[in-house]
Amino acid sequence: MKESYQVVGKPTAAIAARDKVTGRAQYVDDIRIKNPLFIRILRSRLASAKIISIDISKAKKYRGVKAVITGVDFHRTFGVLPISKDEPALAKERVRYFGEPVAAVAAENPEIAARALDLIDVKYEESAECLSLSEGLKKTQNPIHPELKRENNLHKSVKQEFGDVISAFKNSPIVVEEHFTFSPVTHAFTEPHAVQVEIDAEQNLTVYSSTQVPHYVHLAMAEVLEISQDKIRVIKPHLGGGFGGKSDPFPHEMIAAKVALLTGRNTRLLLSREEVFFSNHGRHPTEISMKLALHPQNGLQGLDTKVKIDGGAYASFGVVTTYYNGVLLQGPYSLPSSSFACERIYTNKPMSGAMRGHGGVNPRFASEVLLDMACVKAGLDPCDARIEFLLKENTLTVNQFRVTSNNLAEGMILAKERSWWKKKYGKLPDGKGIGVAC
Repeated sequence: MKESYQVVGKPTAAIAARDKVTGRAQYVDDIRIKNPLFIRILRSRLASAKIISIDISKAKKYRGVKAVITGVDFHRTFGVLPISKDEPALAKERVRYFGEPVAAVAAENPEIAARALDLIDVKYEESAECLSLSEGLKKTQNPIHPELKRENNLHKSVKQEFGDVISAFKNSPIVVEEHFTFSPVTHAFTEPHAVQVEIDAEQNLTVYSSTQVPHYVHLAMAEVLEISQDKIRVIKPHLGGGFGGKSDPFPHEMIAAKVALLTGRNTRLLLSREEVFFSNHGRHPTEISMKLALHPQNGLQGLDTKVKIDGGAYASFGVVTTYYNGVLLQGPYSLPSSSFACERIYTNKPMSGAMRGHGGVNPRFASEVLLDMACVKAGLDPCDARIEFLLKENTLTVNQFRVTSNNLAEGMILAKERSWWKKKYGKLPDGKGIGVAC
């Protein structure tokens, strides 16, 4: 029977698998374009400062240098979300995090470009840094983004409530609460960020980028460079890891394209590992206060969540992430009432972004820990309880997410049997244990 299937039920190799395992796959920096200029980026060594002046005269005269650009060469900021385009390709007027791009040099080889960076003289007026969530919510005369016209560094605030949360906690015999702190986590993909740009005689650009989002790059690049979209083609070769960390347009892509337009030459830019970490877009540092209500006979009754997330210097996916910290908590269990409040706060750090289930991971961990605590308090087996609490198929969550098919219970029952849960849970020697979570 299985042999009759063409797609479903038939083992099928990934299209790129053979090229990758044989080493034949080409990533961005493997591509050889004709006679490129090599670009290096000068980065701020201050986290918060006003830019007084940038003197590029010596760097421009250095032998082999073909272009030096600064923030004045760009007139528009960009961002992955249309509602928060707040990031410059090169800092202009002020820097907002340690490692922010300030200037870029294009030269005949990377060594010349690197030496020319040392000839650029940037004068700063250092300002107070905002490096914590508590600082970010304090009143300040020097907000990181004054264009928002706020007295603090709040970026986005969300509050939502579904069902009767007050009654849920009032009428539940089991209530548990806890505070959680999550450190920042960033990607370390095997392939660093890289971009190459080819330009033809008619100023058409072909951009090869290590990106997860060629369409977003295409849109942002046209806007930042102030040219029509039909003048740009973005190619995404094999990707050496992304995990959300390459799902934004980036300054280095704008810089490489701008230099190509200014010089009429092809360009090439590869970030160092240090620069990859400066670029960040990792998981938001997070503080969560969470409370859960459980009725031993009737299941979960309510969840109340308060979250603060550290967004770093720019928006990235932050508005979406702010919502995800709460709206994704309405499953996989039946939950008749839920409330959440989340604040994303700007700080003078590299921006946080869309790392692997952004906004959903930390609150999910917290809720599973609280569910364990509640089950212990109620005398319930945490595996059996979860199976019982799971959403049934063809249901709506309390915030109106539609669930059609759902085989999670079957999977959990199988995992319970194969892990010898009943023989292990609560019966292993001190220092050993078995746990369950969804």
